[in-house]
Order: sequence, then structure tokens, then C-alpha cells
Amino acid sequence: WPPVFFLAQDLLLSAVIALALLFAVAVAFTLFRREARVAGLLLLPYLLWAAFAAYLSLGVALLN
Repeated sequence: WPPVFFLAQDLLLSAVIALALLFAVAVAFTLFRREARVAGLLLLPYLLWAAFAAYLSLGVALLN
């Protein structure tokens, strides 16, 4: 995500990548939480960061 956003400056592609990352982390969070609650909770900060990055990327792509 960062190289596409900052170096290539392809805003739409970076938003798509960020949304895919958010989806992948959400799936991992759900699967990990089923196996071990602590493992799922350890992914929570990354899930929140991915949601924020997707929000920012999508916002920048839509506003430009």
C-alpha cells in the first residue's frame, strides 16, 4: 500500500489495495479469534490501523 500511494501516487489503486488489506486482516482476525481469543485480540490494533488506512486512502481517492 505505501509504495503505491506515496511513490506511484496511484490513489485509486492504493484505495483498492487498502480495502483488500482490510478484508484480509478482518478474515485473519475472525479465524484467529476462533482458535485463541488472545491471538485475535493481538490482531485488533492492526485491524484498526488497516481500517483507518483504508478510510484515508478512499477519502483521498474520492476527493481528488
